[in-house]
Amino acid sequence: MDRHAPHPNGPPSHDIDLRIRALTTILSILDPQASSPTRGPSSIEFKIAMHIATLLTRGADKKEDMMRPNIRPIAVATRTTVDSVNILATIDKDNNEYPNAPESGLSNDFVIRQNPTSHGDAFGVTEIESKHLDDVQLDELLSSDRSPEDITLSQHAADVMSLFNNIRTVRQGGTKQADIVQRITTFIARRCAPIISHRLRSDKFIFQDTTLDKILQGWKPSDRDHFVKKECEIPEHLIILFRTMGIECRESDGKYFAPWTKDIAPAWMETFLSCLSLCKDCFKLDGNRVARDTTTGAIALKLLQALVTSEGFKYLLELRSVSAILDREVFNRRRARSNTETPEDSTDPQRQTLDDTYGDNLELTAETEEDSVALTMRYLGNAVAWITATDFLFSSSRIRRTPRLRLHLAITAPPVEPEAMADAQPIFTHIFNKSLQDRDNQSKVRNLIVHSWLEEFARKLPKPKQFHGTVHCEASLMGAIVQYNGQGNMQNIRLPDIFHSTTNKPRTIGVAKKCCWCCNMLATLLNSTDIQFSLPGSHGRIFPWALPRIGISYEVACSLEDKLQKQLSLAIWKRVDKLKHIPESQTSSPGALDSSGGGLAGNWEEAMKEVQCRLHKKN
Repeated sequence: MDRHAPHPNGPPSHDIDLRIRALTTILSILDPQASSPTRGPSSIEFKIAMHIATLLTRGADKKEDMMRPNIRPIAVATRTTVDSVNILATIDKDNNEYPNAPESGLSNDFVIRQNPTSHGDAFGVTEIESKHLDDVQLDELLSSDRSPEDITLSQHAADVMSLFNNIRTVRQGGTKQADIVQRITTFIARRCAPIISHRLRSDKFIFQDTTLDKILQGWKPSDRDHFVKKECEIPEHLIILFRTMGIECRESDGKYFAPWTKDIAPAWMETFLSCLSLCKDCFKLDGNRVARDTTTGAIALKLLQALVTSEGFKYLLELRSVSAILDREVFNRRRARSNTETPEDSTDPQRQTLDDTYGDNLELTAETEEDSVALTMRYLGNAVAWITATDFLFSSSRIRRTPRLRLHLAITAPPVEPEAMADAQPIFTHIFNKSLQDRDNQSKVRNLIVHSWLEEFARKLPKPKQFHGTVHCEASLMGAIVQYNGQGNMQNIRLPDIFHSTTNKPRTIGVAKKCCWCCNMLATLLNSTDIQFSLPGSHGRIFPWALPRIGISYEVACSLEDKLQKQLSLAIWKRVDKLKHIPESQTSSPGALDSSGGGLAGNWEEAMKEVQCRLHKKN
């Protein structure tokens, strides 16, 4: 574990990066839930960054002949000024699965440079050019029916920038602008259909293989439910939906109201469930692709978004009978599953490939003090996020005053030896021995139980050339900003204003979903430097993770490694405590354990040497 570096503020050695890769790989198997989920900030700058990241996230990746939405391919940092919104984005791993971009777009080679397969150390920033569109070109773009899989990420970014900057020509309001915003909503729904489909199906993650519409089907209010109002205000475009479901609405002074009573509440629930079911049907998977009914789907999503943000729907979910159903389905099912599943089971690759909703929804883990109603609302908010982002960016008076939106994509250096990591077995056994050296007085049976588990677990660890993690895009973006903060140019390239810090405010980073434990910890460690970052909360999980190539000092890298070692030590203690409480009557006899364990002694160090020796023989 020796560390060598010329200066604490210099770049970390490659060995530290390899050890961090090994530590995160071990923890992702042993105890991936490293901390409780946290929520992000609510500032206007954060909303801008999140909404832009959402619109640029399409989820069109393929893996093993199965549509696998890439949940967060883009991290976005924004800087709002009087005359523009400057955006800097980095791109997550792409694997070069998209076809080449059209001549009008950026080459796809540029997009995949976050974690490329080729070699190179270049860093650069290129601006995505938005084009002026006349009426014919705007109509052609909005009417395009090309599959999301056939559009490069860079081309999609250029199209979104062009739409945003050209919307200024119709900012006089009225029917024309409303019509274009509706068409933009349909365009976004079509382009982002794979990830919208994924998000709609994500209730299976919360409710453990059943769905929200199934568990609430047939609901009736109980005598304990309290109805706080007789009617609730609703948006105008919900009137048709409500009347279709048999709910008569009224108008008064340009506002619209729907009745809210015990007798009418089941119709509210049926309206919601019908709308949610329609959205799922429009965005269902047809083989490896999303069904093409995205025009209807955009309308259904818009109605669902308006419904779930309405006053009456909030009252509906907070009724005692409804919240009781959600509590039972969310927490009882999860508790039952946690009693029968180990962390190793939860990271089984074969299990996770059965359904793309299983491993990609960790942001839907309940936050601290978050009840089942709030968790359900967060799921629905995630599902309609592309409608919310479109409404905000293309209709918000604050953003509409912005003359131009500028997007820069950052090329970052590829990871050194992208599939390499330090040998995980000696790292694990070293920390295991160090963590438990004060437990020498345990019984021989207990030692043998623990070391039998140790041998089995260590055997599962990947080999040094089997690292499957990446450099996460938000980590790479933080590294780039730290590296080039305040510099006017680099390699004869004029750096955008986003690199120049003009205030002490934290740099807001937006991603399409929550960050992992490592990215969140990296931001915390970087916040002790001259520049600070604000991330969109964390789901608290650890994945196989690699350091960015730039912007991370030796001191920060060492601190992160120390944090991971402490986290691994804590995870080992937790596992040993579980093994400690296994009744000895349920274990094999000492003689049987001695026979299968090669005569492991009661002393920890002697047993550890025996385990390591046997592992080396097996490998």
